[in-house]
Amino acid sequence: MIFGNLNFIIAYLLLQLRFRAFLKNGEVRLFAFLLIIGAVILFFHSTTILYGNISKSIRVAIFEVVSALTTTGFSTVSYNTWNDGGLTLLIILMLIGGGACSTAGGIKQYRIYILLKALVWEIRKWLYPPNAIIQPYIWESDRKYFISERQIKTISLFLFLYLLTYFLGTFAIVLHGIPLRDALFEFASALGTVGLSIGVTSVHMSPSILWIEMIGMFLGRLEFFIIIVSLITLIKDIWRSIIMKRR
Repeated sequence: MIFGNLNFIIAYLLLQLRFRAFLKNGEVRLFAFLLIIGAVILFFHSTTILYGNISKSIRVAIFEVVSALTTTGFSTVSYNTWNDGGLTLLIILMLIGGGACSTAGGIKQYRIYILLKALVWEIRKWLYPPNAIIQPYIWESDRKYFISERQIKTISLFLFLYLLTYFLGTFAIVLHGIPLRDALFEFASALGTVGLSIGVTSVHMSPSILWIEMIGMFLGRLEFFIIIVSLITLIKDIWRSIIMKRR
């Protein structure tokens, strides 16, 4: 699951045993941070309460965090008895998702890392003299990659579209009588193409909820700008063909 989460370029560095370049990448550090913090929180807040046995609690905490964050979708336990804190953590991890240019879904750790760095860069602008020149960069593969304002804007718009879709999809599921907690979990899983379920998604559920989740999976996998541009292009081509026929 961890290897499937890695950006293919970063994975190539690891296969070449270039550990220093591998560890410089922000995605790797963010993934390690989320994995460790997530497993610790889940262990102390949820799994020890639910399972008691220390070894099982550790194993479940690590496995479920890795599965959610990498959007793999494997689960070894039922979530029906989990507390709200544990489920909320898994929802956040599913929304973040895995590495860019990998097999994982979600918003992607690359985008989250850049937005976190952008926050730091913006604070620095306020602290530095007005004439100071700041060239924001991150480590990508084994080289510095400078980030432009346009890239930050594009990522911010993508994040807005992703969260807007998430809340609209969740609201649509809630309208079918599904509890808010369950709807938040299920649609986060669908939009991130994860596959984890709290029990809502089944053969007995309403067909309209299945359609909502399918739309979420389609949007989450192909990502929004590609779909928007494709639809606009398709509509334009159809309109041109209609005009040409009338002429």
